[in-house]
Amino acid sequence: MEVPSKGRAKIYEDINRLEITIPSSRIWIAIIFLTFWMGGWLFGEVTVIGILWKQDTPLFANDFLLFWLLCWTLGGAFVIFVIANMVAGKEVISLERVELRIFRGVFGIGRKKTYDCGEIKNLQLNPELHSSPMISQVRSIYKLNSGTLKFDYGMKTVKFAAGIDEAEARFLFEKIADDRNIRDSNLAISRDQSSESLL
Repeated sequence: MEVPSKGRAKIYEDINRLEITIPSSRIWIAIIFLTFWMGGWLFGEVTVIGILWKQDTPLFANDFLLFWLLCWTLGGAFVIFVIANMVAGKEVISLERVELRIFRGVFGIGRKKTYDCGEIKNLQLNPELHSSPMISQVRSIYKLNSGTLKFDYGMKTVKFAAGIDEAEARFLFEKIADDRNIRDSNLAISRDQSSESLL
């Protein structure tokens, strides 16, 4: 018999603050593959640096190798970031003092945005994103505006809570909608309309 999922998000709640932490999806096949790829990357990096140190390398070859080394180093740095994000990355959503804060990053380094709850409109589930949590997480690694929840903020739609299943997204939406900092005017459907639709 299948054991019901408890979800991935960790929730901290007190009288003043709601904090939801969603760890990144650990895509083990990708982590193992990219870790082995980093071995080949390191070999290429060391080899080219060794060639550049040789005095008899032609000048045109040096220019090409310097350009190649720059691109290779940037590629390696990006792969290191992707691995670190899959292993230790997280998204933290917090509601406190009429502010909604969303942080996405790894080891405390990343993007943090703060939104005035009074300006949040149409907070709802993201009906467009019913793909797998893995795809949602990959989109967030690449800094794409993605997530299972969304709201309008001025003339921009903000999406958040990436990498979770649809059922967990509904649970988190209800948690956020019930928070004291969120009013009916923030929601796409008011609490009264939502209750009537269930009857």
